[in-house]
Amino acid sequence: ILCGDAHMLAADDGRSSDYTGVSGLRLPVLHGSPLDQDASLKGGPYSHGTHLPGPGEGCFGWVNVHDEGGEVRVEFTGCDEFNEVRVRLAFTV
Repeated sequence: ILCGDAHMLAADDGRSSDYTGVSGLRLPVLHGSPLDQDASLKGGPYSHGTHLPGPGEGCFGWVNVHDEGGEVRVEFTGCDEFNEVRVRLAFTV
């Protein structure tokens, strides 16, 4: 699940987000962008942490997907306006 409207940076590898009727089916959750808006904390807990930006602090997130025809590697990075990494999660499916 990729979300940008929660106004925070956060990542969960799926251990806190089994929202299905099938036990053990974990869904990674990636919150990636308050940009320059006021922060808010929603959901959680998040296995790989959260970052709530301070007043006037900009943040953004991006996702890289590497598909070589077999396993797919997903890399999520959430950074502040100075490009300092605040939240990171990588997983393979």
